[in-house]
Amino acid sequence: MIDTAIIGISGYAAFHLRILREFAAEGRARLRAVAVVNRAEEEALCAELEREGCEVFPDHVSMLAAWRGRLGLCVIPTAPHWHERMAVAALEAGANVLLEKPLAPTRAEIASIRAAEARAGRWVAVGFQDLHTPEVHAMKRLIRAGVIGRLRRAAGRCVWPRPASYYARNPWAGRLRAEGRAVLDSPLSNAMAHFPMAMLFVAGDAPEESARLGGLRADLRRVYQIESFDTFTLRGEWEGGGEFFFAGTHAGSREENPFMVFQGEDGEICWTHQRLITVRSRRGETQLPTTDADTARRALIGDVLRRCAGEAAFTCSVETASAHAEIYHRLHRSCRIADHPAGEVVCAGEHGLHWRRIKGFEDRVEREMGRFLTQARPGGAALMAARSA
Repeated sequence: MIDTAIIGISGYAAFHLRILREFAAEGRARLRAVAVVNRAEEEALCAELEREGCEVFPDHVSMLAAWRGRLGLCVIPTAPHWHERMAVAALEAGANVLLEKPLAPTRAEIASIRAAEARAGRWVAVGFQDLHTPEVHAMKRLIRAGVIGRLRRAAGRCVWPRPASYYARNPWAGRLRAEGRAVLDSPLSNAMAHFPMAMLFVAGDAPEESARLGGLRADLRRVYQIESFDTFTLRGEWEGGGEFFFAGTHAGSREENPFMVFQGEDGEICWTHQRLITVRSRRGETQLPTTDADTARRALIGDVLRRCAGEAAFTCSVETASAHAEIYHRLHRSCRIADHPAGEVVCAGEHGLHWRRIKGFEDRVEREMGRFLTQARPGGAALMAARSA
C-alpha cells in the first residue's frame, strides 16, 4: 500500500481527503499524515483522523520533516501561490506529488517544480480530473484515428454564475497577487480550467501530449469588484493550423453545463460536460457516455496511486499541464482587464446572496461560438442550433 499525506483538509481539499480515506478503507493506501493550519475549525475531523492512526501536523514543513523519505504520495490541494513551494518541499522529502490545478502562477515556478522533480527522481501529477475519464481519451483516439478528418477547430463555453461571496471565501480569490506572490486567479486558471485543458489535451498529437496555443487574443472583463477577471473570451491557434475558442463567465444569468465542440474536415464531436458526447462523421452518428465529477476525482487519485505502485497509469505531467498554464501566463502579461459596462450588468439579491449578471451573455456567446464554428461551412447554423438543443 502507498503511504500518503495531504496538505489541508478544508474547502476543496475535503474532496481529496474523503477519496483518500475511501482508498485506505479498501486497502489501497494508508493515510499517514495531514497538515492542518486551521485545527480549531476542524477539531472534530482532526480527532477522527488521529483515531484512525493518522498524524495531524500544524503545517506542511513539520509534516514533511517527520515523514521525510517515508511517503509515496503527498497531495497538495492548496492556494495557487503555495503550489511551487509545497510541491518542491514534498519532492525533496522523497514523495511523489498530486498537485491541484492550476499548475503554478509563473513560468519560474514551473521551472522550479521541474528542476525539483529531476533532483529528487520523483514526479508531479496535476489534478485535472477530466483527463482521467474514459471519454476524454476516447475522443482523443477518435481524432487521432481520423474519424472526423483533420481537426480544424475546437470551441467551448462555460457559464457558471457565482455570488459575490465566492470572492470573499479566501484571501486570494479573484486576486492577481497575495502575500507578495503572483496568484493570477480567474475562471480560466481555476474553476473553468478543466475545460480548456481537456480541449488542448484532446487536440494534442501524441497520446499524452497537449496542443499549445499561439496567436492568443482575449477579451478580459470583470463584473465583480476584484483585481482579476471573471468574464473572458479567448481565441488562438495551435501548430498545424487549428483554431481555438473558449468563453466563460462567473456573471451569467443561468448555470449551463460546459459545452465543447471539436470540428474536423469530415465531422465533429460535441461534448456537453457530464451529460453526453455525440460523434458525427461519415460513418454516421454515435454517442459516448460521460463521467460524473466524483467518479472523475476518484479516477484521478486511483491513477496516481497506481503509478506510485509502479503500475502503468496515465497522470497529467507538468509538461502536459504547462500548455494550459502558458495561456494565462501570457494573457496576464499582454492583455488589459477592463470593467464590464455597468449598463449591461444587473445586480440581484437571492437567498441572502448578492449576484451580478451580464444581460444576454449566454445568447451572445452562443452566437459568437456559432460564428466561429460555421466559418465557410454552409448549413452550419442549423448544425449549431441542433447542438445547443
